[in-house]
Amino acid sequence: MTSRIAIVGGGGGVGASLAFNLLTAPAPYDVALVDGRSGMARSHEMDLQQVIAAGATGSIRIVGLAEAAEADVVVISASVPLTVNTSRMVYLRDNAAILAQVGRALPRDWPGVAVVVTNPVDPFCTWLQRATGLYRDPANWQRVMRQAMTRDFSWDAAAQLYARLYRELAPASL
Repeated sequence: MTSRIAIVGGGGGVGASLAFNLLTAPAPYDVALVDGRSGMARSHEMDLQQVIAAGATGSIRIVGLAEAAEADVVVISASVPLTVNTSRMVYLRDNAAILAQVGRALPRDWPGVAVVVTNPVDPFCTWLQRATGLYRDPANWQRVMRQAMTRDFSWDAAAQLYARLYRELAPASL
């Protein structure tokens, strides 16, 4: 079964990079980009269609925020434009408005997993959990934890991935 991943903020650099990595993974993913700046999401979607045409697995499309609730996993990377500053807390008020829209789009009984990468991450994770009731169902929370524990998030695994990508992409003369 193909996992459905919605990336809210798919028009930004983080969302587009995540989509690329999902499409180049061995397992196929149905990736849906959600973004308020649809011009950017459309541009990324066209680039990612070329990645699929070159042999990547999965699929890529642009959807509205309401369709994010159909995904197994919703990754929230949407944010206001970044500025040079000394603290990510400067984004709290404006990014909270974005997160509130996402929270309203996910039904209280939504069985999926939400991953927040919008800054500031820690307060937003807490806020989203409280606002939506996600993970209040002990059985669902246990499922999420079991699924996470089957993955290798170590630096060794990441280093091996980067080394493999380098070998595949670097010219033979290097």
